[in-house]
Amino acid sequence: MHPARFRPSAWQDISETIEYLETQGGGDLAERFLDAVMASMHALEKMPRMGAPCHFQRAELHDFRRWPVKDFERWLIFYRLEAAHIDVVRVLHSALDISEIFG
Repeated sequence: MHPARFRPSAWQDISETIEYLETQGGGDLAERFLDAVMASMHALEKMPRMGAPCHFQRAELHDFRRWPVKDFERWLIFYRLEAAHIDVVRVLHSALDISEIFG
């Protein structure tokens, strides 16, 4: 099992999404999103290689993977597998310019 470690950038993404969802559907929708992120991460902790490779252009990002948030599949968890943990880098909506964000 590889425990997840969220970078500040990932927590910022999650926080911004929660704020957005609160304006769209209230606290219940935002709470369901946070629960879904955590459930998705628990699944990844058990099987970290199940996320799809990202194929970013930059060489230092070649090992990044992505996994959709359960029940919120338009949001993607971007991570890399380290020796002892999962490094959660970002949690982004798929409509964003992901290639631009990761340079």
